[in-house]
Amino acid sequence: MKLNDLSSTFCIVPWIQLAIDVNGTLKPCCYYSQESEYKFGKISKDNIIDIWNGDKNKQLRIDLLNGVKHKGCDYCYDIEKFSESRRQFMNRNWVENNPGIIDTILNNTLSDGTYLKNELEFFDFRFSNVCNFSCRMCQPIYSTEKLKKFDVEIPENYNIENIAEWFDNNKQYLQNLKVIYLAGGEPFLHKQHYQLLHWLIDNNLDPMFYYQTNGSILKYGKEDIFELWKHFTKIKVSISIDGFGDVGEYIRTGYKDEVVLPNIEKIKNEIGEENVILHYTVQACNIYFITEFFEECLNRKLVPADQIIFNQLIDPVELEWTKLPKPLLFEAIHKMLSSNVYKNYPEKFEEFIKKYDTIESDQSQLFINYIKNIDNVYDGIRITDYFPQIEKYIGD
Repeated sequence: MKLNDLSSTFCIVPWIQLAIDVNGTLKPCCYYSQESEYKFGKISKDNIIDIWNGDKNKQLRIDLLNGVKHKGCDYCYDIEKFSESRRQFMNRNWVENNPGIIDTILNNTLSDGTYLKNELEFFDFRFSNVCNFSCRMCQPIYSTEKLKKFDVEIPENYNIENIAEWFDNNKQYLQNLKVIYLAGGEPFLHKQHYQLLHWLIDNNLDPMFYYQTNGSILKYGKEDIFELWKHFTKIKVSISIDGFGDVGEYIRTGYKDEVVLPNIEKIKNEIGEENVILHYTVQACNIYFITEFFEECLNRKLVPADQIIFNQLIDPVELEWTKLPKPLLFEAIHKMLSSNVYKNYPEKFEEFIKKYDTIESDQSQLFINYIKNIDNVYDGIRITDYFPQIEKYIGD
């Protein structure tokens, strides 16, 4: 059977993957709802056996096979209005690289949603919210540095001291892991990340690793990540950069060109340029500078054009790029259309142009209020320092 023969809501994730969020919640994937009614369990008290064919995972599978838009998956459905969602990416990518997997899923899924194959192929880890950056768009629960700036409740510390023990308890489900995704917080600051690597080495397991990192850290105590990586054959590293210089430092407080750019070169030298990706999260603070960023990446020869990925921020909604004052949005799109990079790589920018044409009203006051409030919390660079065009909209 082909993917197109399945329901329009089908997502392969509940048949291959689990994710651990920074608060220890176990759920199907990182984009699945954080609302309490959708939580599958906690790593501090649950094992995979409690989750894999638990009532919530079984119901999710039934819904996705039967064309039901499961509420926990709203994030992907919202993204799909304008671009490819993770649901669509995982379906396409996993089916292309695993011929016959659709038939395997259908032949091993019972009418109540039970999946008879008791093994994970993809595991998404956020071991902790420990992070050395304080990104303006990041929710405080995802960064210990940002928590220091806001009077919010610190989430439960879920970290288990030794992740290797939890892996030992769940070994029957983990023998055939194909992909491990590591994010955070900042994954290179999490001791459990290194415990995991040692456990995999000790058990002769060799999954593909995919890191989402801020690119600022390559060592943790005595642990040398490059030495550990020599035991694995497939490493991919995605580095989040939302601008160079003041733009990058403003959005991702803690970022420095002089730290991250040399680290990119070190990583490229270790795992190969083809395995390094740059992720630029497009928002109201940087849509105006997107072509300059793209051009500089190419001029610096950081990575090839197809390894520069633009994501559209949708949370917090106040920072969505469509919330920029309309005159500045018009200028941003005009800059895009008249740039050499658009002429050479139009596919990189088409979704922004299409979405711009759907904007009916100016919602910039949401953005202005958000920025004025957050700039009062943060020291250092203010948005008008690198974006003087916005000063007349912000006022005093």
